[in-house]
Amino acid sequence: NWDFMRAALRERMGEDVTVRRQALIRLAEYRQLALTESGWAWIDAEADLELLDLLMLLLADERRESLLVNLRRGLFEHRDLCEHLRRMMVKDG
Repeated sequence: NWDFMRAALRERMGEDVTVRRQALIRLAEYRQLALTESGWAWIDAEADLELLDLLMLLLADERRESLLVNLRRGLFEHRDLCEHLRRMMVKDG
């Protein structure tokens, strides 16, 4: 569940937003995720560890089906969609 996944990330990376962002950028590069400048802008400015963790978890999924790739890209490009998904995950436990 969401809490378990977040705890594992915190245990591995701590609570430092900069460390999390750098790991996210490396993982995005490894997964060959191409974003617009506005997509990277909100991620670069993001201080909410939960949202950064959500993005990390989305990139951890290695599946390459076009629906998932496009869904992932949409969430990375739009903070409001990412925030909505997080609220749904927290609500569902």
